[in-house]
Amino acid sequence: LAGPPVKVWPVTTLEEIGTTRRELAVFAEGYGFSNDRVNTFISCAVEALANAYKHAGGGSASLHRTPTGLVFVVTDSGPGIDALALPDVALVKGYSTAASLGMGYTLMLAFADRVYLATAPGGTTVAVEMGLESPGDAG
Repeated sequence: LAGPPVKVWPVTTLEEIGTTRRELAVFAEGYGFSNDRVNTFISCAVEALANAYKHAGGGSASLHRTPTGLVFVVTDSGPGIDALALPDVALVKGYSTAASLGMGYTLMLAFADRVYLATAPGGTTVAVEMGLESPGDAG
């Protein structure tokens, strides 16, 4: 279970996304993530931020600690993802509902330990969870 937010950021401008990215890297490094894990976590987080910015005009982001890692959550108040498009949006490489490369969710799914997605008309929430070590490193 994730604890209360360590930090909350507004995500309404490209400058705020840059600030969030930089501060998130500092938190991940301070929590003990390796350089590779920091870069992977930041890449996934930036994809989630970019999706909120592109598809909903922004939103908010928060960082939470777990006993073994961090969870980054991005929430927007956009139109949500159409239920019929969800499999393509989340799983088809190159699919996008906007003018983009369509790699956001596929990148997050490939590199994050876990990705959570909740969407409905009126908003979408994406959470990216990363542990200090990748699941393959344990044991």
